[in-house]
Amino acid sequence: MYAALIADALGGSCSCTGYCVVHNHGCTNSQAAKELAEKIWQEDLLAAPSACEVRDGAVGDDGLKVEDPGDRLIGPHSDGFAYGDHLPDYFLLACHTASGDGGENFLVDGLAVLELIDSDPATSWAAEALHSRKIDQTEVGKRSSVSPIVQQTQSGRMMMRHLPFLQQPWAGSDDTARDAEMISIFHEATAKVAAGKNTPWRKLEAGDALGLDN
Repeated sequence: MYAALIADALGGSCSCTGYCVVHNHGCTNSQAAKELAEKIWQEDLLAAPSACEVRDGAVGDDGLKVEDPGDRLIGPHSDGFAYGDHLPDYFLLACHTASGDGGENFLVDGLAVLELIDSDPATSWAAEALHSRKIDQTEVGKRSSVSPIVQQTQSGRMMMRHLPFLQQPWAGSDDTARDAEMISIFHEATAKVAAGKNTPWRKLEAGDALGLDN
């Protein structure tokens, strides 16, 4: 729904897969990025934290390192783990300066991941367990989060979280070995879907913003 809303409000191109690209967003600083969120979601906006800048010398993130080779592929992940269970419902990635080489973004269909898990008799049990088994999804030093990987929002939308190096069995679980297997199945299925031919890749140019269902 919001992909269409963003496109209508700001003249972007909409996709049925939960994302859209907005052109000429005007986000030259953190405040402008927040104003873009306010323009899109209006009275439905619950919160828009300060934008996290990824650039050389950036404040609020690690920025870019001189030793970065520039050809690394960051694997599939959800954003906002630092907020615990209050992670963002939607995410805006605004491009200020486009790289001459690389810089593409790929988007993974979460429903396709669950369908893949459920389609294999050896892993189908995990498709259900992902909705009910609580795991530890806490980022070190941030807000605590012990909850299922797949959840349902208050509006009834399905949501899921993916960040391999943070998701682990909860110490209070009655079967940590089974939970570890479930997490592994989920991560492997996500990687397979991400590498599939139907996964969209989008290169943002300067002035473009990617709005997506987080």
